[in-house]
Amino acid sequence: LDAIVAAVGDLHSSSMRLFGARCVGEFFRWINKRISSEMTSRNTKSLLRRVYSLMRQPSPYPRLGAALAVGHIYREFRENA
Repeated sequence: LDAIVAAVGDLHSSSMRLFGARCVGEFFRWINKRISSEMTSRNTKSLLRRVYSLMRQPSPYPRLGAALAVGHIYREFRENA
């Protein structure tokens, strides 16, 4: 998860940010399908906390990556709701 979040917040590579955002969406899908509801809640909270920390960065690139990640999370959330 640390590597995925680091990819989302990459300062130099837009393709790395996009790939990281896709991985965040896939991770979100995986934790909702594979893990019990208590672990799902904990893992989702951890994931969102990490994405929100990217949103608070002063550089625009981590914030852009976080916005991409939220878009992928939202897509998974919408399809599973």
